[in-house]
Amino acid sequence: MRETLPETFACQLHTEDLFGYESEQAGDGVDVDYLVWTIDRRPACGRLRVPYDSLGDEPRWTLYLNVPDCAAALADIVRAPAHGLPGRRVTVRAAAGQSSCS
Repeated sequence: MRETLPETFACQLHTEDLFGYESEQAGDGVDVDYLVWTIDRRPACGRLRVPYDSLGDEPRWTLYLNVPDCAAALADIVRAPAHGLPGRRVTVRAAAGQSSCS
């Protein structure tokens, strides 16, 4: 089984130095390896390490956006329900018609 690129971990260290993030492991780090970067103890971004064969695609980044009213911001573009991660995760369609995760 091939796992995610080792550059992920270099990115983790670079991101912490560059932006002043702190990282917290969410999960046991083995079965669930989800790393959350925080600023002032507030989640800012995350990285889920998964095997290549479970992706069905190339590795990718999921963007987290912060808006005052999530329901209003996504009122007419929600394409899939929220998932059970901290915060709210939805699939949206961009104005040009491409699907993306936010």
